[in-house]
Amino acid sequence: MAIIKPNNNTISAITALPAAIPTGKILQVKYTSIATEQTVVNAFDVDVTGLSVTITPTSSSSKFLITSSVQARNNDNTGYGIQIVKTVGGSSSTIFAENSVNTENRFNTFLNSSDSGIQLRSRKSIQYLDSPATSSEIVYKIQVDVDNTVILQTENSAAYISVIEVSS
Repeated sequence: MAIIKPNNNTISAITALPAAIPTGKILQVKYTSIATEQTVVNAFDVDVTGLSVTITPTSSSSKFLITSSVQARNNDNTGYGIQIVKTVGGSSSTIFAENSVNTENRFNTFLNSSDSGIQLRSRKSIQYLDSPATSSEIVYKIQVDVDNTVILQTENSAAYISVIEVSS
């Protein structure tokens, strides 16, 4: 097998990326984990209890990588979808929704069966890169939309949200 030598250097001789490659730096990380069951019945825009992070940007030009994972149990004819909501200065907005606002398509995971004893346990993981352009405190939280009855964090399995501030 041939050894690749970038610019005629061995791999161990490379100490930095070329100046033309822009790099961001991680400025801070916030993380919250929960493991408490929560039952949600026929509701939109319901906060997943305890699944939020508050962060104050180091710079108004920072970007934020939000990652979250939620576990749920569906029974027959039930569905759910998750979204990220951002609040700055008392004003909230949905910045990511895996679902359409059209109620027919709002439930990304849906179990439709004629067997009333059937169950589906699923884990949803999402990532979103936000560019809030503010130096004010930000709250990121996870919400769900539920058709019928869904139990989140079944048998106390964990859910989390992490927010990573990256310099631009």
